[in-house]
This record gives sequence, C-alpha cells and structure tokens, in this order.
Amino acid sequence: MICPLCNNEHGLPDCGEFVKLNMSEKWDAAKRLRMCFRCLRGRHMQATCRGKPSVVTEHTAISVNNVNTMRAYLKIVPVELYGPEGSMKVHALLDEGSTVTLIDEQVANRIGAKGRRETLRVSSVGGNEITDEKSRVIRVKIKGLFSRNLKLMTAQTIRNLKLAPQRVERATVAACSHLTDIAENLIYDAAAPCILIGQDNWGLIVSRQIKSGRANQPAASLTQLGWVLHGCCSSLSRPINTVHHLRPSDASDIELNDIVKRHFEIESLGVAPRKPSHDPEERALVLLDSNSVRLPSGQFETCLLWKSDNETMPESYDTAMRRLRSMEKKLSKNDNLKREYCEQINNLLKNGYSEPAPNQSTSKRLWYLPHFAVTHPQKKKVRLVFDAAARTNGKCLNDALLTGPDLIRSLLGVLVRFRQGRVACRPTSRKCSCGSKSEKKIETAYDSCGEIT
Repeated sequence: MICPLCNNEHGLPDCGEFVKLNMSEKWDAAKRLRMCFRCLRGRHMQATCRGKPSVVTEHTAISVNNVNTMRAYLKIVPVELYGPEGSMKVHALLDEGSTVTLIDEQVANRIGAKGRRETLRVSSVGGNEITDEKSRVIRVKIKGLFSRNLKLMTAQTIRNLKLAPQRVERATVAACSHLTDIAENLIYDAAAPCILIGQDNWGLIVSRQIKSGRANQPAASLTQLGWVLHGCCSSLSRPINTVHHLRPSDASDIELNDIVKRHFEIESLGVAPRKPSHDPEERALVLLDSNSVRLPSGQFETCLLWKSDNETMPESYDTAMRRLRSMEKKLSKNDNLKREYCEQINNLLKNGYSEPAPNQSTSKRLWYLPHFAVTHPQKKKVRLVFDAAARTNGKCLNDALLTGPDLIRSLLGVLVRFRQGRVACRPTSRKCSCGSKSEKKIETAYDSCGEIT
C-alpha cells in the first residue's frame, strides 16, 4: 500500500509525517487526500466502508458521520396576558395531554391576578407527583399576539413552571412553501413558556385549520390564540465531526461496581424498610414526631395531620345539627339503642377521649363532626362512628387531613425474611435452649444461639 501523503510503502495511519500532525492538521489532510474518514486506507465513501476505524493517536480516533438532523416543534405561541394591574407579553404552550392550565406564579403576581388558594397536585411521567400547597385559582384574559379577540381563561398558579424554551427561525419557515402567507405569525425568538394551557381550556388549543406540507416538514394549526407551528422538521444530511475517545485496558472498574450495586438495590425491593415517597408522607411523619406527647395519665396525645398550615374549614354547624336531630329521632324509637348509644358517649367523656366543646370559638379550623351508630350483625354490639366524610359546601374533614405513609409491612419482605434462618416460627411461650426468656422475640433468641427448643 502506497501512502498518499509521503508515497512510501505503508498506509496513511502508519505514516510518520501524518502522526506528527495535530488533530486539525490530520483532519485537513484526510479531506485534502479524499481518504475514507473511517479507515483512512482508501478513497471510498464512509457509508460503504467495511474496514475497522483507524486509531490516529494513542487515545483518540477521528471520523465523520452523515446524519439526518431532525427537530421537533411543540405548540408554543406568543400571547398577551391581562390582569387587574396590567398586561404582560409571554409565551404559552398548548398541551393537549394536560388536564389543567398552569401559569407561573411570578407572571400572575406581576399582572395582579388574585384568586382562592387550592392545593395543586400534578402527576407526571413515571408516577412522579409535584405538590404546590400555595397554588391559587385565578381568572385572567388572554389573546394571541397576532389576534384581536380577548378570551377569558381559568388557571392555577405554580411555582417555577420550568418549561424548555423554543425558537422558530425564519429559515425554517422559509423552507416550507405551505407556510409562506403566515410566516410572520410563526417566527419568534427563544423564550421559555410561562403558561401551559390544557384541556380545561380546550377552546383555546383546539385546531380549527391546518396547513401541512411534506411528511418531513412541520405543519401549522390555527387556534383562537393564532397560528402555531408543530411537528418535526428533518433537513438534508450534513457531516458531523466526531472524536471517539478510547479507554485503556487497565481502566478502573468503578462503572461495573456501580452496576452491580444497583442490581442488588433492585433485588432488595420489599426487604428494606419503606421510606416516604413524596412530601405529604414526610410532612405527616414530621407532624407526628413534633406534636405527639405523653400525658400524665399515661395516654398519648397528638395533633391532626393538616395538609397545610393555613388550612381553613367552612361553617359546618347546621349540617351537623341536622344529622344530630335525625339521630335523636332514630334513638327515640329504640330504647335499647338509645341506652347503649348514651353509654358510648359517656365512656368517651369518662376516659378523656373527648371533652365538652366550648360555647364559642374563633378558630378557622372549627369543624362539627357528625356521628352515628353501627351494630355488629353477629355480636349485636353497638359501635359509635364519627363521620369525617360528611361534606359541607363540598368539603369534608378527610379532604383537609393527610393519610400518612403506608406502614403495613410488604408481603414480599415478609416472605424473604421468612427464609433467612434455618427455622421459621412465631413468638411462643417456649424458651430457647440458651436460656433466653419467653418475653423476648424468637428472632433474638435464635440470633444468640441458633437453636430453638
């Protein structure tokens, strides 16, 4: 083989003059000699090359790839938002996969939009959940930057919407002949959308007219907010310079160790103790830890697990009073039920589980809890039930309280731990041969000597 650079009998990768060149000079030499950028051993196209990539230095190899570049456009449109204290020009993302309309809290504050507070919970891909307890439901007016008609829109505020910016360049639109007459309406600079409009405002995002070209060109849809560009745009193939870095054979095995570690973490699913998976569960545990006290009587007292510190409840006195009168009528028809019901109430007061309510209260969390009787079908025993699901003005006590984390042991973990020792049993009155007392758990006795009698 004759080297095209020095005309000696060796290939270009083995040429001493070629090896002495820096990376930029090697690149220029390969292009000037019209060598294959993959193997550097022939003047053929890289796409048809069957040779092995040539290593031009000790740790790097240079190659050129021809690829089709593709870019996807989302339905983003420049709009003008109006509130009590002014207007603001922003960008909006029209998301047909969202069930709620969101607006960045900073934008809502700048235009003076006001509204009632309502906890926002957003579920995303993979089951991840975002909670914003300070979200507000607001009503604002909106119009497209190239539209004249103002539309009323209901949305919820969210801290840090954090949507990716998008740019529509003039060259992109100019390459699409079907978009020539609306080109000026589609071009805008890179800006992160501050509004996400979902299906609760479907009238603003539905397509009323479509302009489409070839399959590899983006389309434009007409909405009440104006024309929006969407779809994919693939350009002609162009060369991309790529440098491949080679790793020495004696490199560290840290990556392999990480893979093995992750494997065993997956294998331990159901064995490791459960931890709170999202903020509400963690908040419930913090409230329990910080507000649980032991009374002088030996009883424990804790707080209600409110979802937020500023939770308020509607007036529920009338609803609870109607339920009480209905219960009294039922008791007046059954003397036995009435007697047992009264015994249950007196038992709660006697044991300190409840206490007489004050005549007046100014608390914003004042709630009157209805109660009723349930009789066991076999034992015929009366049990008092407090109805925390009773609603007043569409809200009940359960809506304002956290459920807390699931503390039930995983069945998979129980089954796996069942196979840890040679003997699987439950605590009994029997003693271990080592003399461990029966009050101790059988696992403790087993760990200390390994034998159970």
